[in-house]
Amino acid sequence: MPKPFVERFRKYLIDITQVLRGEASVSSIFPNTTDNGQSKERIFLEVLKQHIPSSCNIFLGGFLFNLDGEESKQIDIIISDYHSLKFDALNKDGEGKSFACIDGTVGIVSVKSSLNKKDMFDALDNIASIPRGTSLNPNNADPSIDMEGMSDGLLKVIFALDGASSDTTSEYIEEFYTQYPEIPLDRRPDYIHILGKYSWVRLIRPLNTDDGILMPKGTFYLREYDADLFFISSLIISIEQIGRLHRHIFYDYTKIFELAVPPANAKI
Repeated sequence: MPKPFVERFRKYLIDITQVLRGEASVSSIFPNTTDNGQSKERIFLEVLKQHIPSSCNIFLGGFLFNLDGEESKQIDIIISDYHSLKFDALNKDGEGKSFACIDGTVGIVSVKSSLNKKDMFDALDNIASIPRGTSLNPNNADPSIDMEGMSDGLLKVIFALDGASSDTTSEYIEEFYTQYPEIPLDRRPDYIHILGKYSWVRLIRPLNTDDGILMPKGTFYLREYDADLFFISSLIISIEQIGRLHRHIFYDYTKIFELAVPPANAKI
């Protein structure tokens, strides 16, 4: 029998998902929130902000760039670690948008009101456009820490307030990656979640199902039972785990500043 706190904790998570679905008052979770009519996108950001480690920053995007000056397409929400630089000159009140270097970014979220085919393709394309960060090596990462998976260490999420059936979105996903098979696995979403309906989870390793079927790495696996609870729990846990690894990576942003402001004797 679950201990009393486990039952209360589950109820707490249920309350959060109800806020996301608009079925409960925002103030039931965020007592200092005065605008209960704020957008669900903003509420989603606030839910994450209230639960991810204090070592992470979360803000509206934006885009991501790398040290060579390559940049992504539109990124709606960016989560970075506390070591990374901020570019908030256009976001003084926290209501505007910002951008971030891929080095130091923990995760991103693409937010859609309704995930139809056009918006699904747009979200998948935006994630595929994220530029490569600096490769990890003994000079910029603690060699004593197991960094397995950090080549895919950027959490990538598509979150939609509504959308088609799981069969239909599965067809969207298959069609997109059939058209663009060159997109590597680490530039594909980890989670695609339709609020109140289901989650698609990209497998990071092969999975043997209860039916005896082997699903290869990179396959999208459907989760319908407790989908919202599973999604918000997985998101918080993943951000914490990736953020913890980021503490052992040492970033150097000198290159992008030197490209923008070359030495006095350099020719532009």
